[in-house]
Amino acid sequence: MAENDVLNEEKVSAGKEELSDKKSSDLGKTILGYIDKGVESSKKGLKIAGNRLSEFGDKSMHRIEISRLNSKLEKTYASIGKLVFEKYTSDPESAQISLSDSDFASNLAEAQNITKEIARHEEFLKK
Repeated sequence: MAENDVLNEEKVSAGKEELSDKKSSDLGKTILGYIDKGVESSKKGLKIAGNRLSEFGDKSMHRIEISRLNSKLEKTYASIGKLVFEKYTSDPESAQISLSDSDFASNLAEAQNITKEIARHEEFLKK
């Protein structure tokens, strides 16, 4: 009987080891599963952060461009004003401004183009 008890005890011990190994394996798989989920979440988070950063950079670039264009537009307005002032001070009686005046026409066209560019950049910022 003692031999049977020893054999039974060995079987129980072997069964416990198998069960312990299985639990360890399951625990390892569970931990790896959580790690994989964590890695996937991190990837998604980094992708979203990268997209936001890119979007922020794009918007900043458009804001800078709008500022630059506004400055250029102010200078163009000043040029138009200077042309008008010079026309009226040189001969106040017959001074006329016309689109046939190439300086006036080119400055006016420049102001219109700048205004369109500003509108294009502002439209991007609305998105």
